[in-house]
Amino acid sequence: TEKIQSYEVDLTLNAENTVDVIETITYDSGSTPDRHGIFRHVPIQFSDGVHPLKLTSITDETGAAYPYSDESDAQNAVWEIGDPDNTSTGVHIYIMRYSFEAPVGLFSEKMDRFAWNAIGTEWDVPIEASVVTLHLPETVKIQDVSEQRCFVGMAGLGIGDGCATSVDTEKNVLLYGLY
Repeated sequence: TEKIQSYEVDLTLNAENTVDVIETITYDSGSTPDRHGIFRHVPIQFSDGVHPLKLTSITDETGAAYPYSDESDAQNAVWEIGDPDNTSTGVHIYIMRYSFEAPVGLFSEKMDRFAWNAIGTEWDVPIEASVVTLHLPETVKIQDVSEQRCFVGMAGLGIGDGCATSVDTEKNVLLYGLY
């Protein structure tokens, strides 16, 4: 059975409102005979407009580049990752590096807001475990973060069981996990 064994997203929110992202997906394609790789859909359309992504690389854990094609549309950056001429079975690690202008908005007169769908809703296989790490810029201290939320499950259903949040004040990061 196909599944994502682990999904790690490392986000660095920079002072100039850009975000650097490293996604590490450990994907088990099982013994599916016709699997060529994965599709990754990343939303780029938000209520305040389009936030295009700048893809830096897609590699395996050794740094070897994966072949991919860009199938993006007006709503999502879409990467078809893998070799269309070769099938693959078993476990593969996909590491995607990209950046974008942050959809940071004024939530109220007293608070800014950063919201990001780190994993997306386009997966058709189960995700066994995930963790999202958000590194804040030096100009924002953990103590100044008034609220953090973690949402899991299908889009629009809200907070689900198994979602946890924590802070690391020493490293100035917020952690979100699905276990």
